[in-house]
Amino acid sequence: MGGTTGRVAIGARLSAIAFVLGLWLVVSPFALGYGIVGNWLTGHSNEVVTGIVVVVAGLIGAMAPADARWAGPVTAAAGVWLAAAPWSIGYRDHVDPTAATVNDLAVGSSIAVLGMVAAVVTRR
Repeated sequence: MGGTTGRVAIGARLSAIAFVLGLWLVVSPFALGYGIVGNWLTGHSNEVVTGIVVVVAGLIGAMAPADARWAGPVTAAAGVWLAAAPWSIGYRDHVDPTAATVNDLAVGSSIAVLGMVAAVVTRR
């Protein structure tokens, strides 16, 4: 695989990995035990909404990377938001701050890097 075709294939694989991480975000509050709590904007709802954004962008980026060059930047932005969310939202007041913060930092950083690299390799 050389040239543009190879780069697009790499972008598709990176988007597929982001898709899987997005699925993890949707289920992680329940798997890690800090599920739904009282306020709407909590670690739980933030992870679910961000996960849905990453799932959609990752799926579209994996299926049509050459036509969906926006998927990488959207994924990267979602990852950056997720990594900053524990401090922006203030998880300590709403969820188990340790589990949510570690999860958001690890997954958010990974998604941000995947999105940035996918954006670079699929650019024209």
